[in-house]
Amino acid sequence: MNDETNELLREILLWLRFQSLDKAKSAVTSLLNSDKKKIVFELTDGKASSRGLAVKCSVDRNAILRWWADWFTAGILIKAGDTYRRLFSLKELGIKLPDELSSKPAREAK
Repeated sequence: MNDETNELLREILLWLRFQSLDKAKSAVTSLLNSDKKKIVFELTDGKASSRGLAVKCSVDRNAILRWWADWFTAGILIKAGDTYRRLFSLKELGIKLPDELSSKPAREAK
């Protein structure tokens, strides 16, 4: 693709994101109805495993797997190899991070 096409695609992507923010925020607000879910969602970066997140977040691994399945079905996660990746951060949606995440870097959250 040429530079003009790439620039046009970037602009289209920006508009699509802008038009989708309210819908995404509404879905995320209803699906992430606890601080634990918000933390797990925020740390779902395509690299974190369910086992690693279970230990890091003190959440049952099976609960994380269920949440991931629900969030994938709802369209707020995408499959990333053997794990999942969030499409956007809570901050991008204007949703306040739980204190456990906002007070320290995400990789250190426990």
